[in-house]
Amino acid sequence: MNDNHPVLQAMRHQLHELKHRYQHQPSEFNRYQLVRQEQRLAQVRPDALLSL
Repeated sequence: MNDNHPVLQAMRHQLHELKHRYQHQPSEFNRYQLVRQEQRLAQVRPDALLSL
């Protein structure tokens, strides 16, 4: 998947939002959502987390 692929961009945007949410409202639920999104992104593009 290219860096400018809409699905990859949406996944990165959602990851950014979840990181922001977890920083401002640390809870187990927010942490779980953040970790799951990181895992999903790593499945689609293993190198994608390195560029964040």
